[in-house]
Amino acid sequence: MLGVSSSELSTLLLDDATDLGPGHIHDGTDTVAAPVPVGDGSAQFLIRTDGSTHLGRREPSDPRHACDEASVSCFRHQVQLCKTVDGRAGASAALPAVVQILGALGRCASEADHDVRRTLACLSAEAAEFAAWMYRDARNPTAAGFWLDRAVQWSQEAGDLEMQGYLLLKRSQMAYEERDGGRVLALAQAADRGPWPVPWRVKAEILQQEARGMAMTGSALADVERKMGEAQEIIDGNTDAPRGDPRFGSYYDAGTHLLRSASCYLEAGKPARAASLFGEVLGADTLTPRDEGYFRARRSVALALSGEPDAAAEEGVRAVQRATETGSGRTRRELARAVTALGPWLTRPRPRELRDALMASRSTADRP
Repeated sequence: MLGVSSSELSTLLLDDATDLGPGHIHDGTDTVAAPVPVGDGSAQFLIRTDGSTHLGRREPSDPRHACDEASVSCFRHQVQLCKTVDGRAGASAALPAVVQILGALGRCASEADHDVRRTLACLSAEAAEFAAWMYRDARNPTAAGFWLDRAVQWSQEAGDLEMQGYLLLKRSQMAYEERDGGRVLALAQAADRGPWPVPWRVKAEILQQEARGMAMTGSALADVERKMGEAQEIIDGNTDAPRGDPRFGSYYDAGTHLLRSASCYLEAGKPARAASLFGEVLGADTLTPRDEGYFRARRSVALALSGEPDAAAEEGVRAVQRATETGSGRTRRELARAVTALGPWLTRPRPRELRDALMASRSTADRP
């Protein structure tokens, strides 16, 4: 788009960067991950745990990173660190680095032998799914869909059946954000019935997603709760199980299950029950700042639909603060739903305060 090569673009981005040496760097408080080459290898970027990134020149004498298992480990560490940054500071802090990692993975794969190339394809699928998630949070469904498609292609190249099943679940969750209940249910059922073995956490999440799709498409509450119970049984039967593969499903625990159950009750027309479950998890203070904001916004919607306008507005104002801090478009979308649900009470001070805070937050987000 800019009419320059990747190496020229790297140079343009280095106007005030300092020289950076290879290896791990410690700045006293924030650990900085090992650098990853960008462009033609003349530049590298670093990701700090505080959410900041830094791009700097590589010394001309530095050798290019070999495409071996050691460099795969470095890439994997970078992806995991980006996930930490995303939870703390939001997608805008981590997404540029992840896109650069994906580019570096592609260049590395072109030089790697067969076994390493397959490992790189697995990691590329994971990183692409993560990029898709961040684009979802930024409310860019086109880019999210692109990266999900790329993740599917890489998982197929690697013969990674588990990831292919997991990506169907992600497709179903994306359909939920688009409010397409039929597709939510169909994709979740496809993930459940496919030929792939999936970890128990993924299985529980798939069943819960089926319950959400059933609620959206008008199934009886008893049937929705029965499906939710199947997911709960899996969780209860694996309370002492290890965390599992960090690529997927490791985040799905009892707290996440409660949040998804709240979503099912909200879709089934039981907002008071949903608000109670959202509040239970939020009260435990275990969520990342980005997730806290999102689920406070969800609880604000549930409270508004329950006829509790002041409580809904109070929860929503707290969510606006988190949305501003993390740049979460998903949270702002839910807050807009809350304001709509509060329409009959916008003559009251607190609902008006939420509406004004959301408008101010949007104005700040739109500034260049």
